[in-house]
Amino acid sequence: MAPADFTPDLDGLRTRTLCTRLPRYLIDMLQHLAAAERASLELFLSRELQDLASARRETLARGPASIRRGVRLAAAKRDATGLLNRR
Repeated sequence: MAPADFTPDLDGLRTRTLCTRLPRYLIDMLQHLAAAERASLELFLSRELQDLASARRETLARGPASIRRGVRLAAAKRDATGLLNRR
């Protein structure tokens, strides 16, 4: 387990698997939207969740340090790789 003050480098954002159950129409919708952007479902969801984090940044700013740090690092990585201008 990492110490509380551990800060990963920009390439060190760790990933974890998330399994969830969704209605079929939502899965179809996500796959359709990902295909429209010529992106994998994983990449599409990652981008959309980053957009959600950006839209909800005020709420997340009051969250645990790990969330604040992760959102900040992911945004910096996204800015550096030009993913903000994907649409």
